Amino acid sequence: MKRIYSALFLCALSYNINAQSVSLPKAYITNSPIGTVENNGSSTAGFSFTESSGVEVPYLTSGKANVNIEVNLQYLQLQKFDVSMVTGSLLEYFTPVYNISTNLLTFEQNSNIPADWSGSVEFPIEVTQNSSKEEFYNGIDATITANDANTNADGNASTFTYTDASVLAVNDLNDLLFEVTPNPTTGIVNIKLQDSEDTKVELFDIIGKSIMTKNYTSLDNISFNIDYLPAAVYLLKVTSNGGATNSIKILKK
Repeated sequence: MKRIYSALFLCALSYNINAQSVSLPKAYITNSPIGTVENNGSSTAGFSFTESSGVEVPYLTSGKANVNIEVNLQYLQLQKFDVSMVTGSLLEYFTPVYNISTNLLTFEQNSNIPADWSGSVEFPIEVTQNSSKEEFYNGIDATITANDANTNADGNASTFTYTDASVLAVNDLNDLLFEVTPNPTTGIVNIKLQDSEDTKVELFDIIGKSIMTKNYTSLDNISFNIDYLPAAVYLLKVTSNGGATNSIKILKK
């Protein structure tokens, strides 16, 4: 009987020694909303990491790094594509790599992680597309995985925000410095300006993604064709040479 209990004790001890548990408790973006593409919107993103089982996490299994973290950036990118701008205590045990083509920031374990260790990492981000308050698109999704069967590393940490309303906001019709006809339109858009001056015309989809930008010189009547676009609501933004900006929604049928 003593031998059975001893065997069970050794099995339990062996399990406790070899089992680790790592997770990503939290992800964050430091300011919300963040600036638009047009305003060079930027912020700082990050996430925390913890080992909660009280067991050291080995960094190699079958010749490969054990724990890996993959950060998907949505409507964002690592600022200046510069991985050297990634900072934090997580770098004591992980090596960061940024893939420009896939827009993925990955962290590969490079040494044993101490038992009950917690750390974090931060990195600067910049906006690549706008999104609205109603539809949070700008954000990060960090996923942790492990190659060692004794390392529990399932789960992810995500956070999403939106860009400020400066691009998506519309003016009251009484405040407009221009007139748009027809609206709705099947393709042709005519803009009649109050004054003849240099003008920039921009078109965005409803979540703020830039579709078109054109500059016109000394005109008070402007026309362009959007028949190639699908039927939807779009945002038309007109900026005068003096800096006045007006925006209005137009319906493409």
